Amino acid sequence: MSADATLDERYPEHAKQTKIKHLSQAIADFLEFADGKGVILGKEVVTRVAVFEGTEDCTAIEHIRGRRLTELLAEHFGIDLTKIGEEQHQMLLDMRDMNTPKGS
Repeated sequence: MSADATLDERYPEHAKQTKIKHLSQAIADFLEFADGKGVILGKEVVTRVAVFEGTEDCTAIEHIRGRRLTELLAEHFGIDLTKIGEEQHQMLLDMRDMNTPKGS
């Protein structure tokens, strides 16, 4: 990519993320508030367990938070976290290049 490319052109996934960040943050803030009130975002997980005369289903709720919540919000807003990581790596390389004296 040329040195004249805009940041949005150079890092398009970050540009998408920046545009929706306020929405994603509002959702995360609300979920944190709800969690404080004892209301959680969860996923029902059913497992089959052995009992005395066979098996039965056991249901639990898996609390969605942290990294999994980030992944869920990214999916909802169409953000590719793999591309975000690749762009972050490229940003570091670009900063290194900008800070390397010319002719070195």
